[in-house]
Amino acid sequence: MELLGDYQKKEIEIIGAKVGLPSSEVKKAEDSNIFSFFNSTTNNSTKWQKFAKYFEDTRINISHSQNLSNGQKVTLKITTTLKDNPIKEETKTYTVKNLKKATTYTIESVLKDNPVSFTGFNHFGSVKFDDDKFTVNNDNSAPTDLTNSEQIIVRLSQDYINQQKSNGKILSGTASKTLTVADLESSPKISNLNDLLTQEDTVVRADNESSTGDFGTTYTVTRMDSYFVGTNISSWGYSSSDDSDKGEFSVVTIYKIVSHYNSDTDTKNDSTSYYSYGYTGLTLNNGKVDVSDLTGNNKYKGGSSSSEQAAVDQLKSDYSSATKLN
Repeated sequence: MELLGDYQKKEIEIIGAKVGLPSSEVKKAEDSNIFSFFNSTTNNSTKWQKFAKYFEDTRINISHSQNLSNGQKVTLKITTTLKDNPIKEETKTYTVKNLKKATTYTIESVLKDNPVSFTGFNHFGSVKFDDDKFTVNNDNSAPTDLTNSEQIIVRLSQDYINQQKSNGKILSGTASKTLTVADLESSPKISNLNDLLTQEDTVVRADNESSTGDFGTTYTVTRMDSYFVGTNISSWGYSSSDDSDKGEFSVVTIYKIVSHYNSDTDTKNDSTSYYSYGYTGLTLNNGKVDVSDLTGNNKYKGGSSSSEQAAVDQLKSDYSSATKLN
């Protein structure tokens, strides 16, 4: 509990009456931050100068103002140095009484009414929590890329603790609790994975279409391994923090692409590169991806690599928990 009282307004009234300020001016001073009011006012009259002199000379000290208990003694002391100050020096002791008995609560009780949950895929998970009440790992934003069995620290926010305190509810015990990440899904079983990969093949071949004639180029496209990424990938290794909440994921496949100039009779001059292609923004409905609903916005193409392993390494440098699909 805390001691309440609008001493400053009473002080302004007494001093304002003493120096002869109009009641309208006193009201303006009461409704303002008094020090800002002094700085902003253009009224430099003798009355205002006297007002400021008396106001700044007055000191009000309270021995205890917070965490009060019934029966506690509180001393209020008013001191001044100017003999003509209308505020008179006084010391008075009060006994605290009529305070209602405070109730207590724990972080466990708050978590019970406001559960913290984990969503998304293992290694790409996120945490949902009420940020009006909690912080996670000392941050208001939700951590991402969580893995099952990982631990996070949930802490009651100081604003929430202060709000409860003003309502007579006192925190009992620690303000933080360690939670273990759980219930994140493993890599999904995509029952129509072959359909999705076949459509990927079509996209890659269209992107590397052979041309006829002596000045043309023939491309040979070979699908290598495919990988699951539990979020929406991009060419910059960036993913939205909301992806896992929506259950969205990506499937990326490494393709070996050999280009051969038709006019060249020596295949030793062929150029071989490895590219990652795939689809982002995928979701499952009864274990299937709706392949027919995918558009150009879902397509993904990564950069060129000199080997399949280099392409995989590049993918995992951005998404370390990318998992090979069988």
